[in-house]
Amino acid sequence: MCSNVELGQTLEILADEGPQAFYNGTIGEKLVKDVTEDGGILTMEDLRNYK
Repeated sequence: MCSNVELGQTLEILADEGPQAFYNGTIGEKLVKDVTEDGGILTMEDLRNYK
């Protein structure tokens, strides 16, 4: 059996807060942090403006 604690936490946040958690909230903030720490370019503004 496998488990992925971070995925479970992410899904719980999405269930509680809806998609705004990704575009304006904690999930988006974590994503931006991880991407930029690995040398990528992504901002919260990018997520907010995505259509």
